[in-house]
Amino acid sequence: MMPGSSEKGKALIKKWFISIAKKDLVLDVGPGWGTYSKLLRESNQIWHAVEIHEPYVDRFQLETLYDEIFIEDIRRFTPSVQYEVIICGDVLEHMQNEEAILVLQKLFQYTKYIIVSLPLDAETNAPPGTGDIDWNNPYELHVGKWSHQGFADNVNSLGGNILAYKKYYEIAVYLIAPIKEHIAS
Repeated sequence: MMPGSSEKGKALIKKWFISIAKKDLVLDVGPGWGTYSKLLRESNQIWHAVEIHEPYVDRFQLETLYDEIFIEDIRRFTPSVQYEVIICGDVLEHMQNEEAILVLQKLFQYTKYIIVSLPLDAETNAPPGTGDIDWNNPYELHVGKWSHQGFADNVNSLGGNILAYKKYYEIAVYLIAPIKEHIAS
């Protein structure tokens, strides 16, 4: 486990991101070492990040990659602005599934698109990892376990529309559009 993620799906995520017409304001949840800002950021965009592990900000020089960084747990963070795109790249598995569902439900209210990269630990029986030891970060452990079908069912029950996805053996990536009229306030 690490503050980065598998290369699988990155080219597809980039293709999806490029296809979104308006993306002036982007939120990267759990940026780790800034993978998505480095891969996707275009000129004239504003990028915010929510990072739970403050030592990563200095360690990975995140202040050079993001316009604003919120040091907070996404489970307690509530955006103060509307984003065109929110990226949850390999972050939802770091909380219990029920907590991840609540996070998605909240984030659906603050964006037009959510891009999710999610290890399919329930399908591969992956262990929780050693990120807590390797990176001295207790938040790096995988405590949630997802299958593709379980994640898709939850997105649908929240009123989200999976516009596109790609499932690999150990990971899946999703482009989701929240359907605002189905989201309970």
